[in-house]
Amino acid sequence: MTFRNSNFLKAAVGWSVLAAVALGAYIASGLPAGLTGIGIVTVLFGLASYYLASWSRRTLRVLPDRVVIGHVFSEREVPWSRVQRFTIREPSRRTPFMLAFHWWADEAKVTLTDGSVLRVAGVEPWHGFTALSYFTIARRTAADRTVDWLNEMQEKSSAINRRGRAGA
Repeated sequence: MTFRNSNFLKAAVGWSVLAAVALGAYIASGLPAGLTGIGIVTVLFGLASYYLASWSRRTLRVLPDRVVIGHVFSEREVPWSRVQRFTIREPSRRTPFMLAFHWWADEAKVTLTDGSVLRVAGVEPWHGFTALSYFTIARRTAADRTVDWLNEMQEKSSAINRRGRAGA
């Protein structure tokens, strides 16, 4: 099972629209905007490309023996035996507006048995653009249910490992 962060796709679409509008204005103006106009369009399309790549690659894949945490340019495999627990911010502590939040703050995290913590960009509550986000973010979301399910999977894996060691 693979989890993707829909906030990245939404950001990719938003930056693509801005880039298309900027490109249209640049072409329609007929004025030679020079490097400034080209630079603005390039930056906007670059941001759209980054967020599209993030949506595609920054995932969480759950496999029977491990989880795979995706990054834009790499992946990290973590066996279930090294996973202690998954966590996510409480709804009351989340940032309500997508454009006004630190994108990493509301992501789920996995704590490993050695105490290190990894961010899981593939699991994050939905962030909207409107004032309604302020009310909807402050309740349990699909991301919370996903974290609960991941912790159940970790507990089942730990139980299987304990039985295996006891029988050996």
